[in-house]
Amino acid sequence: MDQCFRPAGNNIDKGRMGEDACAKEYGSRGFAQIARNWRCGKKGEIDLIVADVKRSILCFCEVKTRRDGTFASAGAAVDYKKRMRIRLLAEIFLVRNPEFSDFYVRFDVAEVYFTDGPGKLRIDIIESAF
Repeated sequence: MDQCFRPAGNNIDKGRMGEDACAKEYGSRGFAQIARNWRCGKKGEIDLIVADVKRSILCFCEVKTRRDGTFASAGAAVDYKKRMRIRLLAEIFLVRNPEFSDFYVRFDVAEVYFTDGPGKLRIDIIESAF
Protein backbone atom coordinates (compact mmCIF):
# COMPACT_ATOMS: atom_id res chain seq x y z
CA MET A 1 0.00 0.00 0.00
CA ASP A 2 1.26 3.47 -0.89
CA GLN A 3 2.39 5.41 2.20
CA CYS A 4 0.54 8.54 1.05
CA PHE A 5 -2.80 6.75 0.98
CA ARG A 6 -4.99 7.30 4.01
CA PRO A 7 -8.52 5.91 4.20
CA ALA A 8 -11.25 8.57 4.23
CA GLY A 9 -12.45 7.41 7.64
CA ASN A 10 -9.21 8.56 9.24
CA ASN A 11 -9.70 12.12 7.94
CA ILE A 12 -13.32 12.14 9.09
CA ASP A 13 -12.31 10.90 12.55
CA LYS A 14 -9.47 13.44 12.67
CA GLY A 15 -11.89 16.22 11.75
CA ARG A 16 -14.36 15.18 14.42
CA MET A 17 -11.62 15.07 17.04
CA GLY A 18 -10.57 18.56 16.01
CA GLU A 19 -14.14 19.87 16.21
CA ASP A 20 -14.64 18.22 19.62
CA ALA A 21 -11.46 19.80 20.96
CA CYS A 22 -12.36 23.17 19.49
CA ALA A 23 -15.86 23.08 21.02
CA LYS A 24 -14.29 22.31 24.43
CA GLU A 25 -11.83 25.18 24.01
CA TYR A 26 -14.65 27.63 23.24
CA GLY A 27 -16.53 26.27 26.27
CA SER A 28 -13.54 27.04 28.48
CA ARG A 29 -13.68 30.61 27.13
CA GLY A 30 -17.33 31.03 28.15
CA PHE A 31 -18.99 30.20 24.83
CA ALA A 32 -21.98 27.87 24.50
CA GLN A 33 -22.32 25.63 21.49
CA ILE A 34 -25.29 26.69 19.35
CA ALA A 35 -24.79 24.34 16.40
CA ARG A 36 -22.26 21.96 14.96
CA ASN A 37 -21.98 21.04 11.29
CA TRP A 38 -24.89 23.38 10.55
CA ARG A 39 -26.08 22.78 7.00
CA CYS A 40 -28.28 24.74 4.68
CA GLY A 41 -29.30 22.53 1.78
CA LYS A 42 -26.54 22.24 -0.78
CA LYS A 43 -25.05 25.64 0.07
CA GLY A 44 -22.56 24.18 2.50
CA GLU A 45 -21.81 23.74 6.16
CA ILE A 46 -20.53 25.74 9.11
CA ASP A 47 -18.38 23.59 11.38
CA LEU A 48 -19.14 25.29 14.66
CA ILE A 49 -21.44 28.09 15.83
CA VAL A 50 -20.89 29.29 19.39
CA ALA A 51 -22.16 32.20 21.44
CA ASP A 52 -21.01 34.16 24.44
CA VAL A 53 -24.41 35.32 25.66
CA LYS A 54 -23.01 37.59 28.39
CA ARG A 55 -21.00 39.58 25.85
CA SER A 56 -23.49 39.11 22.96
CA ILE A 57 -20.94 37.54 20.62
CA LEU A 58 -21.95 35.01 17.99
CA CYS A 59 -19.06 33.19 16.40
CA PHE A 60 -19.02 31.18 13.19
CA CYS A 61 -15.94 28.98 13.22
CA GLU A 62 -14.26 27.01 10.45
CA VAL A 63 -12.22 24.21 12.01
CA LYS A 64 -9.18 22.90 10.13
CA THR A 65 -7.44 19.87 11.59
CA ARG A 66 -4.04 18.79 10.35
CA ARG A 67 -1.41 16.28 11.32
CA ASP A 68 1.11 19.13 11.55
CA GLY A 69 1.82 22.55 10.05
CA THR A 70 4.87 21.47 8.07
CA PHE A 71 3.80 22.68 4.64
CA ALA A 72 1.27 25.41 5.44
CA SER A 73 -0.94 26.51 8.28
CA ALA A 74 -4.32 24.82 8.50
CA GLY A 75 -5.95 28.24 8.26
CA ALA A 76 -4.40 28.78 4.85
CA ALA A 77 -6.93 26.26 3.52
CA VAL A 78 -9.74 28.76 4.19
CA ASP A 79 -9.59 30.58 0.88
CA TYR A 80 -11.69 33.43 -0.48
CA LYS A 81 -14.37 31.12 -1.90
CA LYS A 82 -14.72 29.28 1.43
CA ARG A 83 -14.93 32.56 3.37
CA MET A 84 -17.68 33.87 1.09
CA ARG A 85 -19.63 30.62 1.46
CA ILE A 86 -19.40 30.82 5.25
CA ARG A 87 -20.58 34.45 5.19
CA LEU A 88 -23.57 33.47 3.05
CA LEU A 89 -24.45 30.62 5.40
CA ALA A 90 -24.08 32.93 8.40
CA GLU A 91 -26.55 35.37 6.84
CA ILE A 92 -29.04 32.54 6.32
CA PHE A 93 -28.50 31.35 9.90
CA LEU A 94 -29.14 34.85 11.26
CA VAL A 95 -32.34 35.24 9.24
CA ARG A 96 -33.59 31.90 10.58
CA ASN A 97 -32.50 32.68 14.15
CA PRO A 98 -33.53 36.28 14.89
CA GLU A 99 -32.74 35.86 18.59
CA PHE A 100 -29.12 36.55 17.61
CA SER A 101 -29.86 39.68 15.57
CA ASP A 102 -28.37 42.02 18.21
CA PHE A 103 -25.20 39.96 18.67
CA TYR A 104 -21.79 41.00 17.41
CA VAL A 105 -20.87 38.51 14.68
CA ARG A 106 -17.38 37.13 14.40
CA PHE A 107 -15.77 34.72 11.93
CA ASP A 108 -12.99 32.61 13.42
CA VAL A 109 -10.70 29.95 12.03
CA ALA A 110 -9.53 27.24 14.41
CA GLU A 111 -6.32 25.45 13.53
CA VAL A 112 -6.04 22.10 15.26
CA TYR A 113 -2.78 20.18 15.04
CA PHE A 114 -1.90 16.72 16.30
CA THR A 115 1.21 16.95 18.45
CA ASP A 116 3.47 14.28 19.92
CA GLY A 117 1.59 11.59 21.73
CA PRO A 118 -1.78 9.95 21.16
CA GLY A 119 -4.73 12.29 21.39
CA LYS A 120 -2.56 15.35 22.05
CA LEU A 121 -3.77 18.42 20.17
CA ARG A 122 -2.73 22.05 19.85
CA ILE A 123 -5.56 24.47 19.15
CA ASP A 124 -4.95 27.93 17.71
CA ILE A 125 -8.11 30.00 17.40
CA ILE A 126 -7.72 32.95 15.09
CA GLU A 127 -10.43 35.38 16.20
CA SER A 128 -12.01 37.64 13.58
CA ALA A 129 -10.00 35.84 10.89
CA PHE A 130 -12.16 37.32 8.14
